[in-house]
Amino acid sequence: MEYWNIIVQALGTIATVISVFWAIHVYRKANENKSYLEIKDNIIKIPEICHEINSLLTEPFFAAIGNSISKELKELYSSEQTLEDFSEFLLDDESSHNYKALAIYSGLKQCTEVSEINDLIKDIQDAERIVTVRCPYLGKSFSKLSFYITRAAQRTISSRILNRSMTAKFEDESTNEAFKSAIKSASESGSVELYFKEIAIFITAVAKTSLKNEHLGQRTIDLSYTMLKIAGNVFGLLSEFELKKISKKDFKLRKKNYSTGNKHAVEDAMDILKKYKKYYSEDQWDKLIECKGRIIELMESDDDTDN
Repeated sequence: MEYWNIIVQALGTIATVISVFWAIHVYRKANENKSYLEIKDNIIKIPEICHEINSLLTEPFFAAIGNSISKELKELYSSEQTLEDFSEFLLDDESSHNYKALAIYSGLKQCTEVSEINDLIKDIQDAERIVTVRCPYLGKSFSKLSFYITRAAQRTISSRILNRSMTAKFEDESTNEAFKSAIKSASESGSVELYFKEIAIFITAVAKTSLKNEHLGQRTIDLSYTMLKIAGNVFGLLSEFELKKISKKDFKLRKKNYSTGNKHAVEDAMDILKKYKKYYSEDQWDKLIECKGRIIELMESDDDTDN
């Protein structure tokens, strides 16, 4: 009898251990499935956020920047000054450079629309980070493509670009005719309110100028968004099982120290996506190739590179 009690106790212990291990297995499996569902959600989210950024980069956004910086510049103006005196101050880089820089910094910081853009860029980076944890190379491909949107957005709110636009003389001692002309027009406006409105218009124009460039401008934004939308539709709709296969392949590539080192970010992205070409339809892949070629053409029209 005692013998059977021992056996029963032993079997009970074994059953308990098995149930614990099974519970751990189920828990890990559930967490793993949850993480892949999160990856899918963020793959879909990346192009959606990029679309939000693109939608914000319109005239009201740039006008908000111009008004915000102009408001900060107005704080420098004293009612005891004439508009001509204040204009001379702004055109004297030695006297006004630090004040203008501070006004630009404060204006950007106080602008709600700028904060919104920065938050959206951070959201993209967070989403890409989540994808990269499980799928390092797939995540990298999204990051390489979103570069053309986030970098372009950052250029529109670049304090360096705005500071340069508001210097009377450039580094080579040539005159900044655009700024000089804007200040002249402001001086001739006849009132303090119109004066700073003219300056706001000038800053607005400067902020949106970069999007007119072929290099990291509106056209590269639209092309990279098209590529991200296609990739989001493809990988965001895969099953968790297929994503696990991609994850395993990505980590194998990492072990082999696979790397991309092309001149353009879009080339790096396509080198990675090519490894998962089977998931695309022929039309989708052809569209990616077309967009890649057009982005490179636009980027090559400028001396800068984009890695």
